[in-house]
Amino acid sequence: MLTRKNEKKKHIFQWIGLAVIILYFIFAAFQYKIFQGDIFKAYKIDSPETEVVCDGWEKKLEFTAAQRELKYFEMTYLNPKGDTAQGHVQAEIKDSSGKSVWKKDFPASEMRKGIYARGIQGTVYDVNKKLKKGESYNLSLKAVDMPKEQNITARRPDLTMHYYGFNIIKFCMLLGAILMLAVLLWIPNKFNEKWNLYLSRAMFAVTPVLAFVLLERFNQTSIRNLGVFKSSVNLLVYILLLAFFFLITNRTKIASFLTIITVSLLGLANYFVVSFRGIDLMPIDFTSIRTAANVAAGYEYSINTAILWNGVLILGFLIVLFRLKAGKGLKKKQRLIPAAVFAGMLLVNISVFSNTQRLREWGIKIKLFNPSVSCKRNGYAAIFTASLKFLVAEKPEGYSEEKVEQIMKPYVKKAEEENRNINVSGKKTTKQTPNVIAVMNESFSDLSVLGDFKTNQDYMPFYHSLKKNTIKGNMYMSSFGGQTANSEFEFLTGSSMAFLPGGSVAYQYQVKDELGSLTTTLKEQHIWPAAITGRLCIRC
Repeated sequence: MLTRKNEKKKHIFQWIGLAVIILYFIFAAFQYKIFQGDIFKAYKIDSPETEVVCDGWEKKLEFTAAQRELKYFEMTYLNPKGDTAQGHVQAEIKDSSGKSVWKKDFPASEMRKGIYARGIQGTVYDVNKKLKKGESYNLSLKAVDMPKEQNITARRPDLTMHYYGFNIIKFCMLLGAILMLAVLLWIPNKFNEKWNLYLSRAMFAVTPVLAFVLLERFNQTSIRNLGVFKSSVNLLVYILLLAFFFLITNRTKIASFLTIITVSLLGLANYFVVSFRGIDLMPIDFTSIRTAANVAAGYEYSINTAILWNGVLILGFLIVLFRLKAGKGLKKKQRLIPAAVFAGMLLVNISVFSNTQRLREWGIKIKLFNPSVSCKRNGYAAIFTASLKFLVAEKPEGYSEEKVEQIMKPYVKKAEEENRNINVSGKKTTKQTPNVIAVMNESFSDLSVLGDFKTNQDYMPFYHSLKKNTIKGNMYMSSFGGQTANSEFEFLTGSSMAFLPGGSVAYQYQVKDELGSLTTTLKEQHIWPAAITGRLCIRC
């Protein structure tokens, strides 16, 4: 029997929850524009995979226009001839009276095998034709001048039509789901104390899974493509986060709540960061959070349907979570158990995510220069956590400023003698500033540095002919096999990547302030440097 105090708390929770649901309903209703766009519908056609698309091949499909504008339709084929395929497919759409409303020929050379990227993508037949919504039409496909010897076959027995319009069904489903949250809020909890406890613990146990699903949905990652193993690796992070919150709160409800809210805020922030700059939010970005806050107001924010549905999932989970009655928490000595669990999970996470080589063996590769690719393939939490180690560069053994000065002293002295531009009379001599041209070409190499070998002709005649007014030699670098930015970093700064965490990108993780380099030296000598990339864009 609930006491008056508990009854009052229950009603306060319900009314606050109802207010939140109403506000969310209004917010979602105003986002109707995001439901306007591509709407597709798949149709089965009688076309077995063994049937060759050649002269005499013809398929017909009767369909009802789902929207007013048909953008395109697509089929997938197996085309061994590729761009050299001969003939064309004649496509035509007729209305119910038999009148042709659209007709076009598509070259067989443009028929390609379907590729999988967020669903299968096949040969696209552009239509861009206004139709009457709800009216019946007939589509016919006919092969013309296509020899049977080309062996072009239909890859899948379906045809997908893509319309442009307002998806009223999905829009109403979302609003209906939000209204169902209000019903869920007011359904009486008739479970006894024992079942409340069991269900509350079940909600606690499922929290890491929901957090994982939410974050990957924010990041628009296919969980199915991640697979069971990579998903399990990501779950380690969420379990650790949940264990941490339970350790400090000693309440399953509060721990689950904080975990879901933390993950949701991170996912939402990452969604906006990706939409603004195209690269996922990484640990290094939090070091410049003040700068980000200053420019945040200058951006335009928009969301997608996945975010709206995430809101429904979050609200639904929290309503059920707080409607259930949970235990009072662990006693003092019993709190050693969650402490031990947290410590164990912390060690497991450190062991897993600090070992780059092991992650590579598991197929989890980190591309720090473009982490979005890694996040899509391996999961956001795994890549984000594995990137933490790149924030800290350990001090090399025996390093000190005094030691650096001691090592550099003879070189500095020699440079001062060579570069002294004052003659015996004390007058400055005029000296023309040189043009310094540095070309970075990672595919260029002189294999003779690996050992002497003989050839019947000079394999690098132009390079070997550069003798007059040319200073050349070999530069020893720790970077090998990729990471262009690190090769550039070593060349410009003279610093070595050997002293930085393996796999890191110096410009992103270690360079926070101005660093002495060839660029700064040239500027001090009034020589303005400029770098031209492979795409001919200039950066200074």
